[in-house]
Amino acid sequence: MKAKSWYFLLLGIILFTIDTYGRPIWFENFEIAEKGYWGDDDGLTIHADLSGITKWFLNVDNCSFTASNDYVKTVSTSGGRFEALDCDGEAVWTSEWIRISGESSVSCKLTTRETGSGKTETSKYIHVFYRLDDGPEQLFEINGISAGNWGEAVVEQTGLQGDSLQIVIRLNTSYASDKIIVDDILVESQEPPLLPENLAAAGDLLINEILFNPYPDCDDFVEVVNVSNKELRTDHLFIASRDSDGNLKQVNSFSAFADYLAPGAYLLLCEKPDSLPFIYPQNCAENFMSSELPSMPNDGGVVALVDDSLNVIDELIYDAKMHHPSIADEEGISLERRSVKLPTSEWENWTSAASVVGFATPGCPNSMLELDFQTNSVTFEPDVISPNNDGYNDFTNLHFELSEPEWLLNVLIFDVSGRLIDQPQKNVTIGQTADLNWQGQRSDGELLAAGIYVFYIELTNLRGERKVFRKSCTIVNKIM
Repeated sequence: MKAKSWYFLLLGIILFTIDTYGRPIWFENFEIAEKGYWGDDDGLTIHADLSGITKWFLNVDNCSFTASNDYVKTVSTSGGRFEALDCDGEAVWTSEWIRISGESSVSCKLTTRETGSGKTETSKYIHVFYRLDDGPEQLFEINGISAGNWGEAVVEQTGLQGDSLQIVIRLNTSYASDKIIVDDILVESQEPPLLPENLAAAGDLLINEILFNPYPDCDDFVEVVNVSNKELRTDHLFIASRDSDGNLKQVNSFSAFADYLAPGAYLLLCEKPDSLPFIYPQNCAENFMSSELPSMPNDGGVVALVDDSLNVIDELIYDAKMHHPSIADEEGISLERRSVKLPTSEWENWTSAASVVGFATPGCPNSMLELDFQTNSVTFEPDVISPNNDGYNDFTNLHFELSEPEWLLNVLIFDVSGRLIDQPQKNVTIGQTADLNWQGQRSDGELLAAGIYVFYIELTNLRGERKVFRKSCTIVNKIM
């Protein structure tokens, strides 16, 4: 084990034994050497290698590299560090955007050093800035500027608050013996004290939706909902699976951050959630959290929510057979919970997400959620439309309120002569509530002539029950 890898161990010991709540959020010790830019003895060639570097970026557009020992790169010295030597122009090192939302107070600290005899402050310097939430660069308050022969300095900024943080380092050295060194960049949080009322007990947090057979460009996800009256600390919640003997395995923390999940709030866990809004139109991206999940086989498996002591908070044994019988291919279709009042373990409490919403509702209330509707109704608003893209009544909204979920929907459109014009919905699943827009056109995009159109709306369920609604909609003023 390399010497610098003991850093976090030492840090953990310090944090455990003194009266502080500091917790690392982001750390860079430049342990991967020879990443950056350097020159060649031919005086012309510039070498570059940033492969495998994902946490920071480097701009050397203003630098000049005329020899093999002119460089701005990481080196293996002292277990790894970042150096600039005779680059003859300002290099700019930039961190990735670091997530700090939900943290009470964030600080950043790093070490800078210099060697060599050069004292010219305009050509031998390092300036350290921070940015918050796409804001302007702001100089670190403690040793943000070092120039000439400063030796060594600890650069520090406290009181950082926002959603995201970026560190920007500008440095220059113009002599062959003058070296500038950056090492051990640490972003940490002053974590709030842990209170008993922020810890989840059994039944406080429920599994609400899962996707275990995703599309090729998508990852599994698990959505949870806080059904308690407590604000739950996500960094003390874990998700796991079980092995063949029933033992917990692949236990992963929701988050390393001290975020809070409010009563009634939804949280979607996914390793790479950024792709979900492009796949599922009904999504609530503000409730997404990037988290490592246990393996979730396509045919069936176990998802368990546990606390610090591995006590089970909620658990689901899922199976592909829990999908709606009308589903022929489960790929990309999530299982949704119908009711938070019924046990998680009941198969009847789970069904496929409605096709009318895109087969999943990541981060949002479920499309198949049971609601307290006593009757069935379908309404049009408005019932007269003018689809000319003038922003006024360009479409009508079909709003469904049904007494129970899991209906199969068919919609047929006829003209006043009784001729079938289109079938925009054919055997699609629908929950207790849904909204569908009609823009006065066929499914292939062809605009319809002005006139009266009759909608034949048929709903059937697994018990063979059938409900029929007939509504009319008039198209006027179709001239573009």
